[in-house]
Amino acid sequence: MVERSLFSAFTHTRPAVPEERLLETLVPVFMGVIYGRAQG
Repeated sequence: MVERSLFSAFTHTRPAVPEERLLETLVPVFMGVIYGRAQG
């Protein structure tokens, strides 16, 4: 998920979801991985 998001950002391709929604999805994932807890 993360790799695909970065790939579309760096290659300027259109992502499957709007950027705002992408951030709403990825931030809790990153926070959970880094800090071991979900943000909500």
